[in-house]
Amino acid sequence: MNDAPTQHSSRRFVVAMVAAVLLAAVIRAPFLTDSLWYDEIAAFLGYSINGPWGAVSTYYTQANHVLHSLLAWGSGAALGVDEVTVRLPSFLAGLGTVLAVAWLAMTALGRDAKGVRLAVTAAFITALLPIAVLPATEARGYSLMTLFSALMTGTFLRALRIRTRSAWLIYAAACALGIWAHLVTVCVPAFHAAWCVAVLVRGAPSTTSGITPKAARAGLMAIGMAALLTLLVYAPILPAMFAIRSEFRALDGNEPTLIGPEGWMMLLSIGGSWKMWASLAALPLVVAGL
Repeated sequence: MNDAPTQHSSRRFVVAMVAAVLLAAVIRAPFLTDSLWYDEIAAFLGYSINGPWGAVSTYYTQANHVLHSLLAWGSGAALGVDEVTVRLPSFLAGLGTVLAVAWLAMTALGRDAKGVRLAVTAAFITALLPIAVLPATEARGYSLMTLFSALMTGTFLRALRIRTRSAWLIYAAACALGIWAHLVTVCVPAFHAAWCVAVLVRGAPSTTSGITPKAARAGLMAIGMAALLTLLVYAPILPAMFAIRSEFRALDGNEPTLIGPEGWMMLLSIGGSWKMWASLAALPLVVAGL
């Protein structure tokens, strides 16, 4: 097992994390006072303004990123409604993502010098990447989706190693909250499930991770639990979602599709930006992560 960091290196790590979060805040804060755009206004007026129950129990369109709508209501009720307060939950989630990505890096590599260096690097990259900055300045659920994606992957890796019931419960809760923030987050536990299935098909512990089929089965059970929790939090709006199910498909020819400009932007965003040169510059980091 990797050695724990010394007290001196721990202090340096804390200082680095504080610096990364402050950098993220300085970069994101100026955008909070920008005028709200259509989807932000539609989400708040359609859902958040109706109170907590209105936020979680109504679903006229896909504009309702439910967990964010609930948090936006709380922020507006506590601090008054303006551009900053409506965007505050996303802003705080964006700062939390910096720490969550650092923790994910340490969970993946350990708390030795290499893991700490990767965590610090990942934190500063997350603070700077345009693909992480923009969601944290919009009153939408994307920043929460990013935060919970990092948290659920970190808790997944941790649970595979320590194999305790509480660890898997935390993982399932993170999955449910992430999907509650945005439906697309379901892709993350879906990939986790595919990995568990691959371990079971192989039938032997991975030579790189040492994860056994027994741990993979526990992971699939936890993902099943996450699915049940997700159905529970979505229960108040499931009938409404079913009623507008046609809106989840590209029927009119003007919806975003994978084969088109939106799909190209999504591919570029893997490199952390929507510009070709910036994404290609980050490609070595993507390859290293794979």
